[in-house]
Amino acid sequence: MDEPLAKHMLKDCTVYDVWLVCMKERILLDAMFDVPGTDIVEVVLTEDVIRGGKSPEYVRRSPVECEEAETASAELRQSSV
Repeated sequence: MDEPLAKHMLKDCTVYDVWLVCMKERILLDAMFDVPGTDIVEVVLTEDVIRGGKSPEYVRRSPVECEEAETASAELRQSSV
């Protein structure tokens, strides 16, 4: 690695930055696995979630939005055949 680049990276990377990344990953770990491929459109983080006493709340797409998304997906699949 280029020495000036390494020095620049070390200067910008603080203990606080590392702590922030670790906290984000701890708080959102379950959501990172729960959300993809579902009807979840939002993850709500409250103070209780941040402090570790509660799980994040998930906001789901309404049944009408789900039906519209499925219809659009089916149309897209059909048009690509």
